[in-house]
Amino acid sequence: MRVSMHRIIDLRSDTVTKPTAAMRRAIAGADVGDDWYGDDPTVNLLQDRVAELTGKQAAAFLPTGTLCNQIAMHAYVRSGHFVVCEAQSHVCGMELHSAAALSGVAFRRVPARSHGQLTAEDLERSLEPDPYDVGVVDLVVVENTHQLGGGWPAPVASVAELAAVATARGVPLYLDGARLFNACAATGATVAEYATHSDALMLSLSKGMGAPIGSLLAGDADFIREVRRLKILFGAAWRQAGIMAAAGLVALDEGHERLISDHENARRLAAGVAEILPGSVDPSAVPTNIVFVDVTGTGRTPWQWAECLASVGVLVTAVPGRVRMLTHRDIGPADIDAVIAAWKRIESASVTEPEKTCPPHAGDCGGGGRRSRVAEGPISPSAAAATADRSSGISVSRSATPGGRGNYTSSGLAGGSLRAVGNTTDSASSDPRGHWRHRY
Repeated sequence: MRVSMHRIIDLRSDTVTKPTAAMRRAIAGADVGDDWYGDDPTVNLLQDRVAELTGKQAAAFLPTGTLCNQIAMHAYVRSGHFVVCEAQSHVCGMELHSAAALSGVAFRRVPARSHGQLTAEDLERSLEPDPYDVGVVDLVVVENTHQLGGGWPAPVASVAELAAVATARGVPLYLDGARLFNACAATGATVAEYATHSDALMLSLSKGMGAPIGSLLAGDADFIREVRRLKILFGAAWRQAGIMAAAGLVALDEGHERLISDHENARRLAAGVAEILPGSVDPSAVPTNIVFVDVTGTGRTPWQWAECLASVGVLVTAVPGRVRMLTHRDIGPADIDAVIAAWKRIESASVTEPEKTCPPHAGDCGGGGRRSRVAEGPISPSAAAATADRSSGISVSRSATPGGRGNYTSSGLAGGSLRAVGNTTDSASSDPRGHWRHRY
């Protein structure tokens, strides 16, 4: 794969931001202790601040949002019982295997009519008691914003209606707030207003807020006490975690106010692509920082589009039928112009030279009757380094849903573990799990 030597514009996720100068100074000067013992002063300060921000009694600092979700479900849900959530929620999609392995919980998926937004009526039906008293629901999870719903934010009133239904059924409501700060920026609500209608919630600092790592769980004191026990049980008791907490504190100071610009950039990006590929994206349906482009009917798969865009220095992710792009702090108006120009250049090349799908020197991106080298399955953004041009050292993504599995070409594993990316020689095992199967 050939890669543009110009500046890489990374739209794979809002998790790819680099720490700001203020964050780096805070990290270098952080006052630290041992978080296992609970005596890291900077971690404790961050936890107290998030507890105050959410209006909850306490909070716990964890490495990832996924771990927050998994610990919360483990705390609330008995093995063999159900979690109710929207059908395309992160917890029942990307985290499905984690929940099975760690907690043995099952999911009752409820399809939403629009943008991943459940209604009170939807939830009411899903919480109807099992007449045989076998299926038991222990938790309702609401994702806000809803990633696969196009980053759609649920208004506070909607969350309140869902909470009322859950409360009436005696079921706690947990808010997966990986991008709750984006929801607040879009709706004008505060974090505390959302938190009021949840028994517990998670906030990520490493997405739009721009911190290099870290998310927090917030809830009542008994819940957080159990969270801290599970944090140790699951091997997530950091030591001198104050260096990361320090960056999180800076993110809380400087991150929220600038999210509006991310949303504006996303809408402008959507409008530009809509002009190039009419009907592929509706700019009015881009309320926050996530843009999905429907590329069905363009003559290329989403993975081929990702390959072509990477060849001109634009990194995106791909899911079935769609290309996903996320704006974030490191993306400015000039970058949006460059990305729109890249889409236009690639589409123009396919019109003027139908035997090709990418501009000159873009590599084999498929289409035009040519067989693509791109894997016809999702590959994690974490595999970007393994798909780099080895001579340039520049990472290139031909990825799809974060954490997803990819189907490799004949030179390697078929559907193998992502840890085998880059180790796809003919000597690889024919077992779909490859030699990694010996680890389990």
